[in-house]
Amino acid sequence: MDSDPALRITALVTAYHPDARLTSAVLAALGSCQAVIDNTPLGAVSASDTLDDPRVLVLRSGHNEGLAAALNVGLDALGADTDAVLFLDQVSELPPELVPRLAQHLLEDPSIGAIGPAPYDAETGDG
Repeated sequence: MDSDPALRITALVTAYHPDARLTSAVLAALGSCQAVIDNTPLGAVSASDTLDDPRVLVLRSGHNEGLAAALNVGLDALGADTDAVLFLDQVSELPPELVPRLAQHLLEDPSIGAIGPAPYDAETGDG
């Protein structure tokens, strides 16, 4: 299920010492977002190393400056046509219906500035 074409959503995936779950997170985001920015650090394996998709942009800073800096670098790289940003990390699991549901809220109420799911850890059950 794709998100509403009237709303261009870019997923920003942060990564630090990623494992194979990074590729899964990027692939899931590509199912409902028009673009994915992957900021895997220099020297680490990235989703772009296994995916050949022009919708994926990989940013490599070369060093770890922390999550806030990584998010800022990703936000600076957004295209002017991005309407909304979906923040993910390398272990995010993205059900196919999540992004379209979140997008619907944004479309229905333009006064909404931020929206997101309730985090849930599938391994520990914490939510």
